[in-house]
Amino acid sequence: MEIATQKPKRFQFIDVLRGLSVLWMIEAHLTDVILDTNFKKTGFFHYIDISNGFVAVIFLFCAGASFYISSSRKFDDYKHFRKPLWRYLQRLVFILVIAFALNLPRLSIWLFTNASYNELIKLFECNILHTIVYSSVFALLIFLIIPKLKYLKYISLIIALVIYFATSYVWSLDPFQSMNLFFAPMFAEWPVSHFPLFPWMGHFFVGIAITSFFMEASDKIAISKKLGIISLILILITLLAKNLNLYNYPYVQNWWDTDPGHFIFRASVTILLFSILYLTEHIYSDKWYSKPLVLMGQESLFYYVGNVIFIYGSVANIGFRQIFHSSASPISTLIIYIVFTIGLYYIGVLWHKTKDEKPDLSKKIMYSTGVLLLTIMIFN
Repeated sequence: MEIATQKPKRFQFIDVLRGLSVLWMIEAHLTDVILDTNFKKTGFFHYIDISNGFVAVIFLFCAGASFYISSSRKFDDYKHFRKPLWRYLQRLVFILVIAFALNLPRLSIWLFTNASYNELIKLFECNILHTIVYSSVFALLIFLIIPKLKYLKYISLIIALVIYFATSYVWSLDPFQSMNLFFAPMFAEWPVSHFPLFPWMGHFFVGIAITSFFMEASDKIAISKKLGIISLILILITLLAKNLNLYNYPYVQNWWDTDPGHFIFRASVTILLFSILYLTEHIYSDKWYSKPLVLMGQESLFYYVGNVIFIYGSVANIGFRQIFHSSASPISTLIIYIVFTIGLYYIGVLWHKTKDEKPDLSKKIMYSTGVLLLTIMIFN
């Protein structure tokens, strides 16, 4: 008699956390490109801008969490190079293709033969999808090397701290002097790359470490409370030490640049949200108001790509940036945010249902889109 295998439990609070980051991301992107420039100079917007800095941190933290959850369940399969490993690598390649497609400065395959230096830098700059893929590959290599899964959380935590404390030194270097154009943007300072591996990869590995501690704990309520308390303490310490100038680093102009305390502060707030959402999961789980967040969390890649294309535009279309030119009032921005988010959400619902109910059709749509884009690039 065959015993039915139980479907792995999906932790809804992680989807909710990622869904919140999607909503936050859309707000951050919209205010960046359509909100009136004069309003951005106000003290009120200064705090909005600071809060928007958590979006990418949460996004990368959740990517690290997802890496641990999916990989830990397939530890032996990955170790023995079975089919799940190749499927995961295919997904990473797919995400990487999207990442480069979003960076295309021109819709032409001949870009690679006659591109200017600035166009190549734009093509190879690290957006957040690049950082997720490169971080995932690095984590996967560690995953394949370690003899036991229990070591991963400690190694990931050490890697994150090394990245946080080394970022200032890395940014003070000029990677274009010693690396080619493909690798140099991974380590270049902002804004050459918006999401260079230093410090952003650190948040990915924090996600792996914290999720590992959480998943391996027998009492998840207790570990969530401990993580919450530790994160609160770290938040207070980093904020109190903010103006003490404890680090004499080459690139640190102020606390918000490359001070490791700043990175630890951002990560700690994310860990606190992680803990709170788990401890309160029984309140919102499967409720009508949480289901949109769960879906947005599950389809975060779709919503990221969709909002970037519509808001910033691409080589194939103009976006809100080209239409509004940072001229919308706060009220207009709020209205546009609500209408746009609702519209994008329902497009995502349709895509989610298509993938769930007609997976073959969804694959045909993706392949057809890829072939169409490639054809246009060849003949353009």
